[in-house]
Amino acid sequence: MPVVIEGVVGLRKALNKLAPDIKKQMDSEIREALKPIIQDARSKVGASAPGGLFNWNDPGYIRKSIIGKKEGFPSYNQNIIRRGLTYSLGTKRFDNTGFVSLYTLFNKSRTGAIIETAGRVGSPNPRAKSNNPEAGERFIGAMNGIGALKDYAGRGRLSTGRLLYAAYARNQGRAVNATLKAIENAKNTFYNRIRASRGEAA
Repeated sequence: MPVVIEGVVGLRKALNKLAPDIKKQMDSEIREALKPIIQDARSKVGASAPGGLFNWNDPGYIRKSIIGKKEGFPSYNQNIIRRGLTYSLGTKRFDNTGFVSLYTLFNKSRTGAIIETAGRVGSPNPRAKSNNPEAGERFIGAMNGIGALKDYAGRGRLSTGRLLYAAYARNQGRAVNATLKAIENAKNTFYNRIRASRGEAA
């Protein structure tokens, strides 16, 4: 989930080259802004699988698929799911709209992604490979025990989830506002330093 800010790539490059101390302070402030979202999302991940799905708990080995040789459905492991809920301050590639993601929230684990998105496309697939026709509905109900699906940007299923997306929605823009403020402070400090150095040179 990227926080996309236009017109900051050049500033970051300039700070990295000419004022790494200012960039370090800016990144520190942005980390502090993003951490509450990560902590909120991680707090929803319980020690064992939700909704009585005991067979989903990690058995201590990698499950094999019953229909092939590949790895099967990922197990529920609290530590792996929580570690997968994280962020990055690294610059990402430009997307097809011409924007670049500078600060990104991630839900990296397979199990975390399943918890995040289960049920957001509508009714369970009636052709799912299960002997229990109610398995999908029951699974989604169990995921809702972790938290309801929330839409953080009003774009429907593309911005809807129950872990990181929901935590971002509950943050109500505070992280974005703090990020913008950190960038603005860094820019002003950098420009003031440049003006001061030019004055000294004169």
